[in-house]
Amino acid sequence: MKKNNFLALLFLIVGFLTNAQVTNAPCNDFSTWTSNNYSSMTVANQTGLFGDSWSNKNNLIDGNTGNAASWSAILLGSSWIEARNASGSTFPAGSYAGFVVGDLDLVSLGASMKVSTYNGTTKQEEVNFSSLVSTILDGSGKRKVGFVTTKPFNRIRLTVNAGLTLVFTANVYYAEVMKPCAGAALACNTTTDITRTNYGAIVEPSRTGMSGISLGSVSNADNVVNANVSDFATITINAGVAASGSISIRDIGDVFPAGTYAGFDIENQSLINAQFFNNITLKSYKNGVLQETVSGSNLLMGLGSDVIASTGRSVVGFLTTKAFDELQITVNSLATLNIGNTKVYKMIAMKPCQKTISCNSSYYLTQPDFPVVLNSQRTGLGTLACIGCSINSADNVIDNDPNNYSRITLAAGVGNTGSISVMDPTATYPKGTYTGFTVKDRYFVYQGDFLEYITIKTYLNGVLQESKTSNELFDLSFFIPIWGTGTKNVGFYTTKDFNEVQIQTGSIGSVVNVLDVYSAFIDTRSSNGGSLNCVQAIAAADDSYTINAGGTSTASVITNDTYQGNPATLGASGYVVLTQNSGQNNGITIDPNTGLVTVSPNTAAGTYPVTYTICNKVTPASCDFATVNVVVAADSVNAQDDILTIPAGTTSAQNVLLNDTVNGLQAILGNLLLTQVSTSNSGITLNTLTGNVSVASGTAPGTYQIVYKATTLLGNNSDTATVTVIVPGIAPAADMKIEISASSPQYSAGSSLDTFYTVSNVGNAPTNGSPVKLSVTIVAEQGDYAYTLPSGWNLQSHVGNNFVFTTNKIFNQGDSDTLIINYTSTGNSQVGTPALFNALILSASGGDINVLNNTASEVIIKVAE
Repeated sequence: MKKNNFLALLFLIVGFLTNAQVTNAPCNDFSTWTSNNYSSMTVANQTGLFGDSWSNKNNLIDGNTGNAASWSAILLGSSWIEARNASGSTFPAGSYAGFVVGDLDLVSLGASMKVSTYNGTTKQEEVNFSSLVSTILDGSGKRKVGFVTTKPFNRIRLTVNAGLTLVFTANVYYAEVMKPCAGAALACNTTTDITRTNYGAIVEPSRTGMSGISLGSVSNADNVVNANVSDFATITINAGVAASGSISIRDIGDVFPAGTYAGFDIENQSLINAQFFNNITLKSYKNGVLQETVSGSNLLMGLGSDVIASTGRSVVGFLTTKAFDELQITVNSLATLNIGNTKVYKMIAMKPCQKTISCNSSYYLTQPDFPVVLNSQRTGLGTLACIGCSINSADNVIDNDPNNYSRITLAAGVGNTGSISVMDPTATYPKGTYTGFTVKDRYFVYQGDFLEYITIKTYLNGVLQESKTSNELFDLSFFIPIWGTGTKNVGFYTTKDFNEVQIQTGSIGSVVNVLDVYSAFIDTRSSNGGSLNCVQAIAAADDSYTINAGGTSTASVITNDTYQGNPATLGASGYVVLTQNSGQNNGITIDPNTGLVTVSPNTAAGTYPVTYTICNKVTPASCDFATVNVVVAADSVNAQDDILTIPAGTTSAQNVLLNDTVNGLQAILGNLLLTQVSTSNSGITLNTLTGNVSVASGTAPGTYQIVYKATTLLGNNSDTATVTVIVPGIAPAADMKIEISASSPQYSAGSSLDTFYTVSNVGNAPTNGSPVKLSVTIVAEQGDYAYTLPSGWNLQSHVGNNFVFTTNKIFNQGDSDTLIINYTSTGNSQVGTPALFNALILSASGGDINVLNNTASEVIIKVAE
């Protein structure tokens, strides 16, 4: 009985000691599976027809990592060697198992390797390696081949297949394992390097390497997971090829939750061109299964970014939405783009923790208080070929040292821009929040108001919300501290929710623009929305006024503002103080004592937003802001027609503007520009400096017209009017007169009767050359007609008893012509029947102005034969 108890105790002790080997194995670090680290280690290998083909096989477990067991390949041959723990120590699923082997070009040799795990004699799992290019290569020409297991094991086997190669030698130095252990929980809003031994970080060979052969290389990949912060791996892509290189880091001891910020600390001179981010892709995996893929503009930069500067170093990452245990970075290159070398320092991770903010408070958006990152899509230079342009230490904007800043330098010229965009992926800041950046303009002495070179934009989940520039921005330094001369808190009160704020500055022209950007900030004194409802006892409401240049509003901007539910009041006895914050036009001001808005004279027409703040008189002050949209109306003009009687050689006493108006008021030459458009007589003119009309001496009496245009000095609006000028006196003109006579006062059948039509000019001027027309109509019994015409006259028409005669000759004053029509009666009307002869000079004949003497008639009575 005692013997059996002893044996049971012995087996218990042995089992405890063997299991203790695994328990005491180092966490998250490679451990050589050799006899100096683990007891009961043995070697087994395949034997062939010619006996044991492995030489120095015990070197595999002897503890000397420089010794190797070797196998010389034979055509189409294969052989395996195995490290065993005979004590029964079993490594758990999730551990790393593999070998360190000599470097071989398996592809060119047509050979391969396979790593398998066993638990006792039962095979657990295996992974094939047809190439060692993607495996870790150390400085002594050794490579790691292995994998993360999913089943427990106590044996690791390496199988080498010679393929078609006649002779080659495979060197196997030792087996190695890594026991997974959970790393420390990620700190809030602080980036952490995921390295051995703090975490179970390994390079995943199946997702590490190049996309092809001879297109470049991935070197020193294991440097990404070692603890030396200065070490780095290098992805090299040959110039002129379309290729990609990848490094994938797996943490075998942890699964990072969704919402983790994950990325890599990298360096590449091409990062000076912000578009390089389009050549970077990040992928997350869990247990080897792809979870998410993010690239280009969706990448976010974290602390450690010196992008767009001399080094081109940046932390690039993204906010995960799925749990993961592995992160891969891929650098892509086009045949037309020379990417060069990309240094990959470390994989980083951060737990974003939302900051709880309160009303009536100011905050700098910096780590670790806020989980802020830089948005690569909106951080960088806007011009690709800007020599002398840079953005140094962009990550200083999100660190918590108030003395650190990022410097944006833009060379003199047109079109150069530089931007920094800060994003909080965990929060949405409500409308009413004042946001912006603390900046110092190094050349403010020379530039004057440098706000015209700054634009602040807000975004919500990547969508632009608001953009303000120049006088739309104002300084809130009395709430938020500043540092030194020239430093300002440049921003604006938002009217939409946001979770990202960007500052952009542009080149000045002839001067280098140097702007130091310290930090982004928010102020919640006016925030209202979401979980932050800073309801204030003071409320300012927006206004809109239409005011003419030189005018003042009739109402105060605080008319619709309230304090504790009552109308807000200004002045010594009032409850609020008014401060004008900004305005797009310095000629538009708000009187702080009355709240009235004044527009200075000569202000151009347009719409100008002006912001103001009202605060109560307690400490700390409660404030609210509002915007006044001031519409400066373009001057309107109404020009009215005039009638003036002006003797020749004189000037009118009346100004043509007497009945004209500007903006409804009497027009004066101080707000108008007069222009003479036309005149019907060159001797009649408008004096545009006085508005009076002059008639030159010798101007003939008559009625004339002048057309003038009145144009406003502000707004360039115009109207035209006509001045009718009457020059008194008798105006020279032709006056055509017609007279009729007959050769007899009687006629009889068969007898001849002559009628005479005398056309004469009784006016004081010759005819004007236009046709003189005479119409004769005879009402008589049937008869025969003949006519005799003076020189220059013609018969235009003869219809029935109507004749129309015309001439183009000039009738001077007193000239006359007589036309003769002979009538012989052939009818049989009774005695006493009259014959009526009517004559008419047609209207305007020869320029005739008098129609009163243009008609005449003659009646002849029929008598017996």
